[in-house]
Amino acid sequence: MKLEEKTSISFAMKQVLLWGLLFAGLIAASVAAIWQNMTWVMTAQNLLVFIAPALLFAWMIYRKPLHFLCLDKGPEWKDVAIVVAVMILSLPAMNYLVDLNSQMHLPSWLSGVEEWMRESEDAAQELTSSLLNTTSLAEMLLLVLVVGVLTGIGEEMFFRGALLGVFLQKSVNKHVSIAFVAIVFSAFHLQFFGFFPRLLLGLWFGYLVLWTRSLWVPIIAHALNNSIVVVATYLANTQVIETSGIDSIGLPQAGNFPVAALVSAIVTALIIYLFAKIRKHRKVNNDIPAPEE
Repeated sequence: MKLEEKTSISFAMKQVLLWGLLFAGLIAASVAAIWQNMTWVMTAQNLLVFIAPALLFAWMIYRKPLHFLCLDKGPEWKDVAIVVAVMILSLPAMNYLVDLNSQMHLPSWLSGVEEWMRESEDAAQELTSSLLNTTSLAEMLLLVLVVGVLTGIGEEMFFRGALLGVFLQKSVNKHVSIAFVAIVFSAFHLQFFGFFPRLLLGLWFGYLVLWTRSLWVPIIAHALNNSIVVVATYLANTQVIETSGIDSIGLPQAGNFPVAALVSAIVTALIIYLFAKIRKHRKVNNDIPAPEE
């Protein structure tokens, strides 16, 4: 359903405005680097690069900005339960995909590109390891709030709230829109050897907001995904679990068939399929007018 706009501008100009706000946020957030504290830097980035641009864009263009961002409808507990189940049950399959993606090689004539991609990946991994390198419970909980919750809110508000919202308001095919935004979302992280797992997450988050009409559902899924990494790393740092931790779940021994990953993928796909069917059936029933008395 088309939303009433304060300012009527073209689809292209909305894209220019939205991305312009993001890059302005990037410039503003770069000042945070002087703090030399990655937690505060990430907080500034989420607030200035993702949350502020999404809110400002929605407020500038639409008369109901929170409705445009799908923030005016709270999550249903059944949806949250399915999100939690999917995020846990998909772990072996996602780990296997991460492992496959990390072994990706480009043709020899693109060796320069692959070297750049490896350097970007290594730099991102080093930054992540430095950020999560703590044995303090208090610091771990703070990281859950920043890396898990705040990042989940920020990235979902921009990518699934504002960016996907603009495409859906333009009446672009919803599947194409979700796929395109998922590609942009994954590429934005500049971690190409984790591109495909992040792409699948982006697709999942996109369909969640489409099916539930609540951005809080993909926010919860995104925050849960990030928080699992934070907590698992903390448990490995404190030697509660092995260093590989949950990252090794689903990875077969050399030469063995990835049975756990295959079962995980099938079960996850089945749950998502049933969730989509239930949601579609519920929407159809809600669209049927009440009988006259």
